[in-house]
Amino acid sequence: MDEIKSRSHCEQCALGRHCFTETQSHKAFRAMVSGHQHYNANQVIYSEGSATRYVAVVQSGAVKLVRNDQVIGFALPGDYVGLACLYEDIQHDSAIALERTRVCQLSTENDLIGHPEAARLLAGQMNQQRWHTGLAQKSATARLASYLLRLSEHQKRRGLSETHLTLPLSRTDTANLLGLALETTSRLLSKMRSENLIQLNGRAVELSDLAALAELEADSTLPNARAI
Repeated sequence: MDEIKSRSHCEQCALGRHCFTETQSHKAFRAMVSGHQHYNANQVIYSEGSATRYVAVVQSGAVKLVRNDQVIGFALPGDYVGLACLYEDIQHDSAIALERTRVCQLSTENDLIGHPEAARLLAGQMNQQRWHTGLAQKSATARLASYLLRLSEHQKRRGLSETHLTLPLSRTDTANLLGLALETTSRLLSKMRSENLIQLNGRAVELSDLAALAELEADSTLPNARAI
């Protein structure tokens, strides 16, 4: 019955056939689907410090991850949230929908907890945390370039345009994520636009020169960089 129910969930989902392709156990993960849920903008999916076991894959929309009032990451379609709860007693961050967001919830029973793919997926999720920690050693310009390139890489992995992006975070949240002042973030975006590195229209961004952005990310790395 559970297998039939989860198959029905996936068949009704327009993205169902593309899910779990990063795992080597597509069918096993589809069998763990317990349902789909929608969240409105600013709605909390799970809270930091809670004992809630909640693992989901973002189907549409976007989610920000917050710890101690600091934005530490984001999740876009195809990304997992909440995997750490499989190995910890509490959630160590909060997941908050940035816009109307649909997620595919996975059962957190023994099948997922003991599945070797879960640990590998968590390791991938932790790469984002290492990326975020590493921003402290970069200049302000390099931080922003790194953020834009990370979004580009995410799109490329999903078979989407690597140059035409929609920024998931507001300017305020972007500044928070990068550890910069809001004014600095806005100024750097304007500077990149004036130098024809990007085209900007609200949250729609076109990366006009990926190579130049990569150079900024690499060349602006400083031993004791500080946000300006």
